[in-house]
Amino acid sequence: SKTKELTVLYAGRLTYAKGVDLAVEAMSRVKEFNAKLIIVGDGDMRADIEKRVAKSGIRAEMTGWVPESEIGKYYETADIFLHPARWPDPAPRTIVATAQYGLPVIVPNAGGSSWIVGEAGLVYKTGNLEDLTKALRTLLSSQTLRKNLSSKGPAQALRFEEKVVYPQLENVLQRTIREAGGNG
Repeated sequence: SKTKELTVLYAGRLTYAKGVDLAVEAMSRVKEFNAKLIIVGDGDMRADIEKRVAKSGIRAEMTGWVPESEIGKYYETADIFLHPARWPDPAPRTIVATAQYGLPVIVPNAGGSSWIVGEAGLVYKTGNLEDLTKALRTLLSSQTLRKNLSSKGPAQALRFEEKVVYPQLENVLQRTIREAGGNG
């Protein structure tokens, strides 16, 4: 029996810092799964990523840049979101979106991603291909784990909505002004 094809999604700029090359390489190491990589975005590494995809022999689709209004359909149809960033992004918007859609996610341990994800994803050592591949293999091989992580996403996302975050930020700023002796 042929298992349903799983879709692994990357959305973001195609730059070295964003680590999309790591996503392609990790996918090439889990070919035993019926999985396809969808790369949404554009950037200075596009030609390089196209070459890597062709050379790796993985099933992949590169959409190029997609307007914000249309990106939802990719989140809705994906099974796993991959955030392979090499740089410690303090608060990647894609991670909050991923959680809102209840998409299990794989994030690096540097930066704010793992904090935002909470229990709705798997964390790997930043820039470590072996660790990234292991996390990807773990998620691809367990529908139960994917469902479990997925169920925790929406509640996690709520913690980072503007209407929640802005008042908290405002309180911190006002307290800081008061403590500095300002008039707030």
